[in-house]
Amino acid sequence: MVYIMKKEAGGNRFGVVTSKKVGKAVKRNRVKRQIRAIIEHSRNEIPGNNDFIVIARHHIYGVNSQELEKDFLKIMKKAKL
Repeated sequence: MVYIMKKEAGGNRFGVVTSKKVGKAVKRNRVKRQIRAIIEHSRNEIPGNNDFIVIARHHIYGVNSQELEKDFLKIMKKAKL
């Protein structure tokens, strides 16, 4: 799930949140690292000045990075970014 808020200037900012339902701290941190890597890889493809909050749901653990990246880019395309 991604929340997007447009802002006047300053470039894009990203925040990553994982619930305790994802798992213990090790699993949550791994998911956050995967999402941050996808964001860093895709940062140049996302234009505009927006704030993004990426919320990882409980079923995300165990999904490979390629699927996560595909889903992230699909969400960005759906949001017309």
